[in-house]
Amino acid sequence: MWLTLIWHIGQRLPWCWKIGPSYSSERAHLLELLAEQKFPEFTLFCGDAGFVGYDFWSTIAADHHFLVRVGSNVRLLKNLGYVREREGIVYCWPDAAMKKLQPPLVLRLLHFQSSRGDVYLVTNVLEEKKLTEQQASEIYRRRWGIEVHFRSVKQTFGRSKLRSRHPSVPRWSCTGR
Repeated sequence: MWLTLIWHIGQRLPWCWKIGPSYSSERAHLLELLAEQKFPEFTLFCGDAGFVGYDFWSTIAADHHFLVRVGSNVRLLKNLGYVREREGIVYCWPDAAMKKLQPPLVLRLLHFQSSRGDVYLVTNVLEEKKLTEQQASEIYRRRWGIEVHFRSVKQTFGRSKLRSRHPSVPRWSCTGR
């Protein structure tokens, strides 16, 4: 079973979720939830490095905002001149989108230091007044709350992976002895 959960960071509560088979995709689940659910105006979706890509971001950016961690696997461009250039403006414009004459995605690149090193985030919220660097850092830090929760559940049950296809008798079950 695969669970994709939209977590309200401020309330620290589930907003909605999608369940699928173990071979499901979080990205596909999120796109389905975007199509099926009605989210409040100005919703900001915060995700980790698996939620990247031109088509994926374009789908979210059609109606919402996003804040996503990026790594070296994401190619970002500078100084294309689609908007007034300033520090932090970058573009996501893969070759396939260029060939189809699709416009580049204009993004803001944010850089933070964490206890584990450098963190780079991109957002389609271009105005600093609407999403400050401090707010973005705090939102991303709070996103880890749900990650820690799921990790704790797995450790509590003594499973690094919780599987349901071929269950063995878990250590914590009652065996009748």
